[in-house]
Amino acid sequence: MYKLKSVTSLCFGIAMLSLIVSHPVGATIIFQTDNVQYTNVNIAAAVDASSILGDVGNTGLTMTFANMIGPDGSSQVSMHGQHGVAFVESAFDSQPSVTHTGFSSITLLAQAGYGFSAGDFKLDELAGGSNPGSVSFTALDQFGNSSMSTFAMNLNLNGQNPFNFFTLNGELATSIVITAPTTALLQDIKQVSVNEVQIPTTPPSPPVPEPSTLALLGLGLAGIGYSKCRKQA
Repeated sequence: MYKLKSVTSLCFGIAMLSLIVSHPVGATIIFQTDNVQYTNVNIAAAVDASSILGDVGNTGLTMTFANMIGPDGSSQVSMHGQHGVAFVESAFDSQPSVTHTGFSSITLLAQAGYGFSAGDFKLDELAGGSNPGSVSFTALDQFGNSSMSTFAMNLNLNGQNPFNFFTLNGELATSIVITAPTTALLQDIKQVSVNEVQIPTTPPSPPVPEPSTLALLGLGLAGIGYSKCRKQA
């Protein structure tokens, strides 16, 4: 009997410890509607391609514009990058005398082994709409956690729409997906600037889980630990 109580107590402790060290955590990447200047991303020469490399100032670092999704919301299209401070649109829209079709999504990728601690850019909505559009940002950090922010009806039909982001808790954004609905497409992304830094080899201490998270997951993990240990006893 004493042995069973000791093993049971130990298993409850293991279950709760597992809860603390393995809880799911969302990324802490904050997006805002404002203009903040970081290091300009430059495109070395005008190019049409499925992915476009940009130089982060004179730092020797790069970032990539990738996976532009066209106006149908599902098909990838070729991009056009203008020479100079980053300006990217669809390759079709860069042609002379065409009716612009826009795009619904584009992905910003940090250089391998690096991440964005902050950045900003401007978005233009496709001309011809009648209402301000919305836009969503889905960011992935170096631990595989994601964060999503949606700005409803925040794209002005006239002029550039500035957005910026920053990270907390030692996290770095390795990728950012910018998405607009097919009913209010994007025309281009421009004036991109970022703060890109190397991902540390030693990760920061994980944040403490919220009490509600502990309450929901603790019962399940503790029950599993108790059940397994009863069988072993």
